[in-house]
Amino acid sequence: MMDLATIRELSREQARRAARSRLRPFVVTVEDLEDWRAGLAAGHNPRWPFPNIGTYVPHGWKESERAPLFCDKCGDGDGGRSASTEDLLAWLRVGYGYAIVEEGEFQLYVGEFVPPNRE
Repeated sequence: MMDLATIRELSREQARRAARSRLRPFVVTVEDLEDWRAGLAAGHNPRWPFPNIGTYVPHGWKESERAPLFCDKCGDGDGGRSASTEDLLAWLRVGYGYAIVEEGEFQLYVGEFVPPNRE
């Protein structure tokens, strides 16, 4: 099990990689939500396109006022502490960008970002 200091250091390292690669949060569309919901209804867990950017916030983007969502990596949730796939789908909003901002062995945090053109 990773300790909190290790997870935070990994997040900072991921931020350096994301900055070098010029990664941006994935902006969700109506079609994305429809596809993910249809796949889930058919018994398939979505393959999320959210990049891991750690603590990096790309130029022009802003972190949303909403706190990052604590999610279970396998999509099952854990009885209330971490979000399930269904919880994540209900939380996502069209037109906002999403990225992994912190990741441990079994859970991660998905952050919400305001794209430069949305202000």
